[in-house]
Amino acid sequence: MFFRTAHDKRWWQVSSVLPPEWQLKSAYRLNVSSIFKRQSSRFELALTNSRICLALLGSSLLITAQNLIGYSWEKFAWPNGLYYNDVQSWHKISANGFNHEDKVGVVWLIDDKQRLYCFYGDEQLEQVSLPTDSPIRHLSVIGNQLWLLTTDGEIFVRVKNLNPVGSGWVNLSTAQFQSSNKLRYVSLGPELAWACDQHGQIYFRSGDNGPPTLLAPAWIAVDELDISFKEIHVSSSLAVWALGNNGCVYVRQGVTRQLPIGTGWNLVNGVEATQLAVSGNAIWALTNDGSIFRRSGITQQNHFGNKWCMVPGSFRYISVTIDDKLWVLDSNGEVYQLLTSSPLKSDEGQRYEVLHLDEDWVLL
Repeated sequence: MFFRTAHDKRWWQVSSVLPPEWQLKSAYRLNVSSIFKRQSSRFELALTNSRICLALLGSSLLITAQNLIGYSWEKFAWPNGLYYNDVQSWHKISANGFNHEDKVGVVWLIDDKQRLYCFYGDEQLEQVSLPTDSPIRHLSVIGNQLWLLTTDGEIFVRVKNLNPVGSGWVNLSTAQFQSSNKLRYVSLGPELAWACDQHGQIYFRSGDNGPPTLLAPAWIAVDELDISFKEIHVSSSLAVWALGNNGCVYVRQGVTRQLPIGTGWNLVNGVEATQLAVSGNAIWALTNDGSIFRRSGITQQNHFGNKWCMVPGSFRYISVTIDDKLWVLDSNGEVYQLLTSSPLKSDEGQRYEVLHLDEDWVLL
């Protein structure tokens, strides 16, 4: 289903106006947009300024929804035609160090030939020399700090200077880890870092994330449990989220500035993810079929959140900016940005009601 406002030429897509429980349990497991495309008369639609109502003909069901968000995907247009002719497609993207609203920070990209690029200043796209020939496994960014993790488990820290993209690399020792147990994921937070090794164990490190000193902080193993993790993410607000090898999503409980390591893991049901992306106030999840979900209701008082809200579209890689703007890669390696009809908030989410009308009521 799509809508547009009187003074806006853009059509906004609504993910679904059928509540999740009805989609799963009802015999009418049909997407509303597909019903209207076939010009079926099974539903009658009514609108107000803030609410949409759907009635299933021949039934006593009336579905109402409010606070609907419209979504639109926009292919990223490189300023002044900026694009390297030999870049066939992008392999990964990291927008965590970029503020979309203020156009401050750097977006890092890896192409299909394992070359590293940076985009900054809303007009500059540069290739950056790599510190090693080993393929890049992951990039982690917070502010103007960047860590590069290779498939060999090595970490390289980008040296900062007046140039926003830095001027060189310094190796961060990972001698603490045996050659048979390499790091596979790292995530930077304010004066701290989290990591995950190839066996699924989580580690925590407290201290400066800049180029290493002689007394670099040690990695501390966290909660040696039966859970096997593949990704770990920490936000600028210190919230910690993790993805298990089985696709389960977890959030760290008890995290405070006084105790940034937290006290335990909580399972967050609702999606089986292949990738996570974390902003200052939200968590995004990508599933195996390319679907995207955003967790709403996350606050300082409710680190768990309330529910997952599905975003229309299918993509293969996601990343989110500091101010919660989603950047994605499609199956062809093209960059897209998510636009919304109104700003997303930490407690944003469409609300549904499924009403059963008395038989003596007539729906006009």
